[in-house]
Amino acid sequence: PWDKCVGSWIDAREDSGDQLFMGWDRSYRLNSESSPHSGTWHIPAHQSRLTLYRVDGQRNMWTLDFPNDSTMLWSSEFGEERLFRRE
Repeated sequence: PWDKCVGSWIDAREDSGDQLFMGWDRSYRLNSESSPHSGTWHIPAHQSRLTLYRVDGQRNMWTLDFPNDSTMLWSSEFGEERLFRRE
């Protein structure tokens, strides 16, 4: 599913102005007022697991789903969810 991730996304929550860009070269930028960061993203072959390797050394892992062509859902093992839609 890595090819579905590439491009510009915005947080689907109405009160959020977060913007996400996921590049074809596996770089990403999350522009967020609360926690802006960037780094490298990776999805193992034939799996729906997204790992974000931040430039500050942190690593975040998410289960990845695409409810439809214009939305991307990230779910963490801790119950956190992020829903993005195509910009």
